[in-house]
Amino acid sequence: MIRIYHFNIKLVKIKAHSNNENNKKVDKLAKLGMEKETLIIEDTLLLHNSTICWQDMPVKYNPILIIKGIKNAQFIDEFLGLNRNEIYKQPELLELIDWKISLKLNCIDQHNTLFENHFLQLFRIKICCNELPTCVNLKKWKLDIYDESWKCNFCSIEEHLWRCDKIQNVMQYIVKGFKLFLVNIIFEISKNDLDRHQVECKVEELDMWDLNSLYDFTFLLKNQLSHQLVDLLKLYIITNTKVLEKILKLIISKIILDFKILIWEYRNEL
Repeated sequence: MIRIYHFNIKLVKIKAHSNNENNKKVDKLAKLGMEKETLIIEDTLLLHNSTICWQDMPVKYNPILIIKGIKNAQFIDEFLGLNRNEIYKQPELLELIDWKISLKLNCIDQHNTLFENHFLQLFRIKICCNELPTCVNLKKWKLDIYDESWKCNFCSIEEHLWRCDKIQNVMQYIVKGFKLFLVNIIFEISKNDLDRHQVECKVEELDMWDLNSLYDFTFLLKNQLSHQLVDLLKLYIITNTKVLEKILKLIISKIILDFKILIWEYRNEL
């Protein structure tokens, strides 16, 4: 468009996360553009009669979706290849996670650069990368400062942020509030007349409340959604992709905020 309409463009650098209103508007527009399934092709390529191929095989379907699918597959392969993600190599666990929606949410969130979301997003990235300054990580990073005597602030165990006996009351409070949050959000979004008791029972039946299970609700901190949770939301007519993604983002933000305020910050104040 710049070339066709001969626009004069003046570029002005704005410091990131400086709470500049115009910069925030540009961020929002950029995100909208990223979500659209568009593919920019050079004008000269349109003059050629050719076929798009992948590994010598003709692409018969939408090439944009094919490219996205390949990139997603490469991302998952790299993700599973990291040492920090060794846990996901369990076949049983892989089957419990809805990788399609989890990957989609991860791709959306990693471009969230609005000022007001910056610090929470930074905290989320540290969780996803296992880079929170826990006892175990500090011992790896600074051996000269953190020796074997460094343990949990509450007891003698090194790292068990969710399972520490001293914060079980906090854990119960978080789980209870999270269950209520799920029930309320289902009622708010679903357009059907629902039986509240039935919805509460369905939420209660989710396997993720058991911290000893293969997949528990703490996986939500890393944007890992279970098929069971996604299917529960779809059960109540929350099938629109955009609405579903919005709800899941709210759910993830809820558990991250609870963890940050009620567990992480509380432990680090001691």
